[in-house]
Amino acid sequence: MQEPEEKKGLPRGGIGDVLWRPVSAARFRLPRPWHPVLLHPGSLTARLRARCGAAFSVRVLAESPGRLGATEAVQLQLPAGALVCWREVYLCCHGQPVVYACSLLPRAALRGEWRDLVRLGSRPLGEMLFSHSRVRRGSMDIGQIRPGSPRHRALSRGLAVPPGPVWGRRSTFMLPTAPVVVSEFFLPVALDMLHA
Repeated sequence: MQEPEEKKGLPRGGIGDVLWRPVSAARFRLPRPWHPVLLHPGSLTARLRARCGAAFSVRVLAESPGRLGATEAVQLQLPAGALVCWREVYLCCHGQPVVYACSLLPRAALRGEWRDLVRLGSRPLGEMLFSHSRVRRGSMDIGQIRPGSPRHRALSRGLAVPPGPVWGRRSTFMLPTAPVVVSEFFLPVALDMLHA
């Protein structure tokens, strides 16, 4: 796996500092304008490609080994500290970050036809997951990166991040070998871009 040239100062490790809630509970706290953006069941990559065309790109922030935090370990049904591949990217339109995405790929999932998931580089993970007939999306949770947290401060450096929370969603994708977890946090520009 490769280390990115530029890390942007984002904290490493899991997204354990986010308070996640099931969609059924979070729907009542999630501001209404964000409902069609975060609760859309389809491929985020496909939606961004439809909006941005050839100007869609993936900027890799990290693609490296890591260990599961307690929160993610529960969701993946693995012991805390288990080895995973940790991937952080910005999904961009015209070079501007729209979504900050983090993926946790357990070692058990990276066998056979899935071994290339550790070398995606600038290829979008979501595109692979949604195009494969043997992958199904499991439950979705809604959460937020809270103001003042290390991750919020890191995202705010160089990006137009408001002082309030950054809303996101977490999905489990069931591969034939093991589940993977994808968390996507939507920067303010996503509200206008994906609201239709």
